[in-house]
Amino acid sequence: MRQAEDRAKEYADRMLTAGKAVGKRFGSFLLKKLAVLLLPYLPVILVGVIVFAFLAMLVGGIYSTMCPNSYMTGITQSPRDRAVQAKYASLTSTVWGEGEAWNAADTYLVPDEPYMKTRLYPRTGFENMHALKDKGRKDYDLRLKWGTVHAVCLYWQYIFNKQEIPDEMREKAAKDLHPHFYYIKREESITVSGPDGSSTSTWDVYLLVEAHTIYGYFQYHYEPVTETHTSGDTTTTITTWQLRGTVQLWPDRYQWIKDYLKDLYKLDGVEEDQIEQARYWVMEAGEGFTQQKEWLAWLLSSYGAGTIASGAMIPPDYMPFLKEAEEKFGVPVWFLAALFQSESSWDPLAVNPDTGCFGISQQHPSYWKERWVKLGFVPPEIYQWDPRAQILAGAMVIAGCLGDPSQICWDGDISKDIRVIRGIAHYKGWSNWPKLTLDSLRGEQKRQIDIVLGFASGMRNDATWPVPGHMAITSPFGWRHGEFHHGIDIALETGTPVVSASSGVVTSVGWDGAYGYRITVRDGNHLYLYAHLVDGSARVSVGDVVRPGQTLALGDSTGRSTGPHLHFGVKDLALERWIDPLSVVRPF
Repeated sequence: MRQAEDRAKEYADRMLTAGKAVGKRFGSFLLKKLAVLLLPYLPVILVGVIVFAFLAMLVGGIYSTMCPNSYMTGITQSPRDRAVQAKYASLTSTVWGEGEAWNAADTYLVPDEPYMKTRLYPRTGFENMHALKDKGRKDYDLRLKWGTVHAVCLYWQYIFNKQEIPDEMREKAAKDLHPHFYYIKREESITVSGPDGSSTSTWDVYLLVEAHTIYGYFQYHYEPVTETHTSGDTTTTITTWQLRGTVQLWPDRYQWIKDYLKDLYKLDGVEEDQIEQARYWVMEAGEGFTQQKEWLAWLLSSYGAGTIASGAMIPPDYMPFLKEAEEKFGVPVWFLAALFQSESSWDPLAVNPDTGCFGISQQHPSYWKERWVKLGFVPPEIYQWDPRAQILAGAMVIAGCLGDPSQICWDGDISKDIRVIRGIAHYKGWSNWPKLTLDSLRGEQKRQIDIVLGFASGMRNDATWPVPGHMAITSPFGWRHGEFHHGIDIALETGTPVVSASSGVVTSVGWDGAYGYRITVRDGNHLYLYAHLVDGSARVSVGDVVRPGQTLALGDSTGRSTGPHLHFGVKDLALERWIDPLSVVRPF
């Protein structure tokens, strides 16, 4: 219960920040909108006033309930506050058995991938795993969040002039809006062959193939990929399942929640764009700011993009798309990665609320369809949120902004090439891009250019396997024996050097219970955990900047361990959850 309460309090703190941000945006938006609304006929004005009054009450209510002197249970302060926060945490838990846990209520294992004409939702006649199990944790990204349920309920409270939100309403909203997830189970493996023979490790992975959520209705498709690497007398072969594409099954990805809010709030007769505004404010209030954005901003200001960036920040699931883009348009993978990192931090569902630009490469809402068609994604509507389409479109645009990418010396110092500077500025939509010179960059524009160029410099350095020469994975990431293993175990001998997989900043060194002696490193996207090390063997200290391949310490079996090995974990800072390390670095 205490963990749930602490987690809920953390969400409440974030919601306070979100509420303030939304309030500021809403004030500016409302003034502009009312000026336009004064021109039409009176009935239109009345409808607009009613809807925007609802929005104002939502934003104001969220702000007030997030303030330190007010509570979640109603307009006035109530001692039930902490209990209500724990109730929300229980309703949206991802762990079956912890309260209602609606996020884990409908998680089904199916035999094969569905296709557009074969949709799985709302079918339930499959094994229900009651757990979010996707290898890439896309299900976790799409889960129903605590703040969204509260925002829906708070809006309902104000519209219908209720003194407080009853538990029945909270339960109804969580139940009505909870996601349905469908998975397939496949096998991955790694084989290491040498003069003394070969050994193979295999493990099962779960892949999300269909998701019906308030964020959209998607199908995901995969393909097996086999990579082979030979070093001296040793050959390593790894077979994994990689994302091939994402298909959107609704023309409007938010159609479900908009229809739901329209019915719940009895907004019949209200214009579609005003329903969209209601949807936007509810979901905006529910999101808040993420730890990743705060951490990345601090890193950039304290260390610089080039210091903390490396190839480990590039999601390997997207690497095939980046390589395809490089081949098609002549722009190097590392430069594309730097640009997209600065644009979206690799979020394919990201939407800029001010411009409407979206996705990994932040495509403009006025031009994206023609780009999709040109690239062969037809009809474009169903591929809008497909990472491959977004990456290829971004590469096509930046190639045009650069003029002729083949004329740029990519092996040289691109920070001195005005074509690169102007190309970045053009991509970002700066009107003064044709007049920019190396000496004219100032203020925020210079900072943005420096970030992209810094990322590009760092991302030339590939991620490094943390135990060079030791490729055997004795325990994979994911479910095992009824528990979730939050990393991978790599076999080694005591005293084997353990190196940094990434660039980044050392954030902790020392003893940590079951992990034994451990070191953690952070870059702009991830936290890296190296555990079961030789006690006191650290070659780095907290605050040190490290590069890929730099020795951190020596491997051992300290803590709760049955033999010498490295527990290597990778946490996604944006989503605050552990991900498969093999999605960040390969064993060669």
